[in-house]
Amino acid sequence: MSNSNSLFFDAVENNDLTTVKNMIQNKMVDVNSFNSFGKTSLHISVEKGFIELTKELIDAKSDINALASDETTPFSIAAENGNSILIELLLGQSNLDVSRSYHEKTTLHIACEKGHTDVVKALLADHRCTHYVNMKDSSGKTPTHIAVEYGRTNILSNLLAKTHDVNAVDKNGCTPLWIAIENNQEKCAQILLKDERVDVKTRHFSQTPLERALKEKNTNISKLIIDRVGGIEITDEDGLNPLHRAVDAGMVDVVDYVIKKGANIQSKTKNGNTPLHVAARSGHLEVAKFLVDNGADIHARSENYYNCTPLQLAVICSKLEVAKFLISVGSDINAHFPRAHYAMDRGGTLLHWASREMDEEEIIRFLVENGADVNATEYDGRTPLCLLVKHHGSFAVMRYLIEKGATLNNERGGTPLYWAFSVDYGGHDPKVADFLIEMGTDVNSCIDYHGDEWDQMRTALHLARHLSTVELLIDKGANVNAMDKSLNTPLHVARTPSIAKCLLEHGAEVNASNESGDTPLHFVQNFHTAKILIEKGGNVSACNNEGYTPLHTARNIAIAKLLLENGAELKAVTKDGKTVVHTGAEADVISLSQYTGVPEVVEFFLQKGIDVNVADDSGNTPLHCCGTSDNIQVAAVLLEKGANTKALNKSNKTPVECGRFFDSGGGTFCRMFHAIDEIFTAIIDNEGIDRVRRFLREVKTINLTQDDSKLTPLHHAVKQNNKKMVQFLLQEKITQKNTSRTFLGLPFKSKRTSRSCDLYTASILDKINVNPRCKNNWTPLHYAAKGDDPESVTLLLQCGAAYEAKTKEGKTPLDLAECNSIREILTMADEFFEAVKKGKKDLISEILKKNYGIVNAVDSNGCSPLYFAVSNAWKDITSLLLENGANVALVTNSGSTLLHLAAAKGDAELTDTIFKHAKKNGSLNVFVNAEEEKGTTALHVAAQNSLVKMVKALLKHGATYNARNEENKRPLDLSRSEDITNILALIEELFVAAVERSEEVLSRLDTLELDDFFAVTKTCDYYGQTLANIIENNAQPSVTHKLSEMMKLKEREHLLQTNPCHYSQNPCHSEEELEDLDLGFGLFD
Repeated sequence: MSNSNSLFFDAVENNDLTTVKNMIQNKMVDVNSFNSFGKTSLHISVEKGFIELTKELIDAKSDINALASDETTPFSIAAENGNSILIELLLGQSNLDVSRSYHEKTTLHIACEKGHTDVVKALLADHRCTHYVNMKDSSGKTPTHIAVEYGRTNILSNLLAKTHDVNAVDKNGCTPLWIAIENNQEKCAQILLKDERVDVKTRHFSQTPLERALKEKNTNISKLIIDRVGGIEITDEDGLNPLHRAVDAGMVDVVDYVIKKGANIQSKTKNGNTPLHVAARSGHLEVAKFLVDNGADIHARSENYYNCTPLQLAVICSKLEVAKFLISVGSDINAHFPRAHYAMDRGGTLLHWASREMDEEEIIRFLVENGADVNATEYDGRTPLCLLVKHHGSFAVMRYLIEKGATLNNERGGTPLYWAFSVDYGGHDPKVADFLIEMGTDVNSCIDYHGDEWDQMRTALHLARHLSTVELLIDKGANVNAMDKSLNTPLHVARTPSIAKCLLEHGAEVNASNESGDTPLHFVQNFHTAKILIEKGGNVSACNNEGYTPLHTARNIAIAKLLLENGAELKAVTKDGKTVVHTGAEADVISLSQYTGVPEVVEFFLQKGIDVNVADDSGNTPLHCCGTSDNIQVAAVLLEKGANTKALNKSNKTPVECGRFFDSGGGTFCRMFHAIDEIFTAIIDNEGIDRVRRFLREVKTINLTQDDSKLTPLHHAVKQNNKKMVQFLLQEKITQKNTSRTFLGLPFKSKRTSRSCDLYTASILDKINVNPRCKNNWTPLHYAAKGDDPESVTLLLQCGAAYEAKTKEGKTPLDLAECNSIREILTMADEFFEAVKKGKKDLISEILKKNYGIVNAVDSNGCSPLYFAVSNAWKDITSLLLENGANVALVTNSGSTLLHLAAAKGDAELTDTIFKHAKKNGSLNVFVNAEEEKGTTALHVAAQNSLVKMVKALLKHGATYNARNEENKRPLDLSRSEDITNILALIEELFVAAVERSEEVLSRLDTLELDDFFAVTKTCDYYGQTLANIIENNAQPSVTHKLSEMMKLKEREHLLQTNPCHYSQNPCHSEEELEDLDLGFGLFD
């Protein structure tokens, strides 16, 4: 800066008007130059408030719009300093730029903030500045917002006179009124509210100005807003009027003010709450007292979902101080509370509601201490204690209620003990039930009465699910022969074998009959319970009122076997002529889980000789009964066994006409018969595999016969020369060579994936009969032989077709063959059998090269070439046949298997070979336990021939350790080897001990070598029960879990032993690996 400029700025700073004039006149300085602080002389003069000097500088052409380094202008400096004279002076200059702002603030914003009323007036008086009044700064605030925020009442009045937007909102959505409320500027609020344009209803953050004022506890502003609102009963968007809002905020003085202005103290919100409800919900004790003192109805009910009194609302909102006050002034703590139940009005009280809420212990105690009736009942009779038990309340609160007089024996609604049994349906945790018994429940009273006609009127012993509870009840004097409404005793409904045994030991009548004449044996669902009942004298031939024996009601094969073994009559009939198969057909298998084993029971009875088409006194066959009960599961079994679909009863109706929904065309049974027709139509008309597959799912069996012809779907597929359909139907029967080669384009079937890619369909097709006989005794192979398709002939042979089966006229397939290629195949089959029988390996090999499909053909006795090779001990031929896909699991017509042969010959190497090639499928158990004509199993033969290794192998793969032959001999009875005797005797001993001493059994199992461990745990008894089944049904769940864990550990240990290199690190196997576990003989290879 030059010396002259320095002198000039000094003169301005000191208001030296003479020096300034002189220097300007002599042109010694530039009046618009800036000093070192970035200001001109005019900035400094205005800042200092030098009026005359400012005039001189303006006259000297100083730039009145100059911008200092801090972005101020002389105009903004004058506004900020509140110098109205200078403001007017500057405004008088025509070249003044009034639009310039300071940090996005106008001079009006600045003046309002600083409180310079005169400056504001001057600015508002100038037409160039009037638009300032609605301009917004960087935060969205208008001058009005600023004036309110800083409480500039005089300025506010001037602004309101000029502004047209009194409800402008800033960037936070706040209006000037909202700013006044938040900053507690009562005078400003008063001024604003006098302006009718000011909106008192606009919401900000979901609140109205009144709500905000009340929340800020500003009584005066709240009153001002209330006055401004006008009608004292006007409601906002939430349906609340000023009184409700004041109450909700807890402001007694405002409440008083509103009431004095005439507010209705009983007015209701949109949700039906009175002011007292609002006070109770919010917990404002003083407000509640004030309202009550001024006449609020303490019994008023809200008109909403809860329909509650103020007291009830206070309690459910945990506002206990308010609740206590309301009780003190007469509110009924036992009043009906419609929402004591979360879903419907059951007629409960507050104590019922609190007992339902697992975490409301404090409230329960509060209610009881303040007079709640501990024995109040809901409409159905349930007490608070019932609900506390039902909803898993604590023992401490249960004890508290009982000590306060809660009854353990309420008349209706089920007693607390009933609800304890109800919630512990699985019988895993008896602690609550035992506690209630110890606390004094009447052990002989009816505990499940609800006041309904279908109530069973049962005692605690009828419903007890845990042995400890049963023992406690008996110890407390419970009657073991008490009868319910249907005259059932506790033994009729005993949940477990241990409970049944306990009841019998304490005098329960084993043959007690109910009103229908049923004994406990008629009801039993558990094999072990049935066994105990029979051991204690249960009458296996007892007939109920309709003539049903326990065998008629048998739920599973194990029970059926047990009953028959103990003298039950297989062919017993009811009073109306129903056999055991009829009653199985009548069972509701779909709806009732206890009947899920009935289809297998029916199949078992049919195998035992019951005629599948036997008729009762009304002419109904079992298939008719399936129609009546809509039982398609049993119907599938009956159809599989040749049930007559056209049989007529005495009402001249077929089974389908007896269908439950026949008239309407609905019902699964009727759809099943429709599906049967569709399957035959689809095959006969060659309509495609997908259609057959779809209907197979409804029929559940493929071994169907058509009308009197007895033709099956396989017969028709062959007759129609439908190759793809034949392949589809036989896909689960095809065996492959031990190479990658396939037959007829069908992929190799792995042990995990069926060819159909539909496991359900595969399970049906796996049971297809390859050799069904039609009316003229023709098999599918007869029809194939008479046709012209060699591939179908080969496919049938590969799947086990009988190549020399004879028709009624004595014709074999070869006799019927007209096609040379087919004659060649069937002749080759005959030559193949002869070659095997004579041990001609070279010829066998040559024939197999031509057509290996004939490897599984069987003769008229069901014997395959492999059977003859094993029978004659042709080991090299046996290996050759196995390499070409021979089926080792085949069972002959007499029930003999390769295992019988191997055991008879004592050939351990052959046994090993058989197991290595056995199929892992549903027929494995049948294969291992197949019985020859005299009831001899492979285990009988192996035990008799002292084949220790084979005995253990059979046991490890599910052989029945105590199967009996026709002479009633078990494998143990035939054993001549100490090792075999020891393992079979050990199994017998552990199976018996598992009933009562399961912990001891586990200890002994843990000491066994792996070979013996798997032999013991994988074998089953005559009834199909494994050791695990027995323990599960007789021991505590914890013991069952221990056995499961032990078996997993043993399986892993076996994997480590058989794969020491691969599993040298810590083992971590998938469930799939464990399922594939080879237990010693490569059965699943």
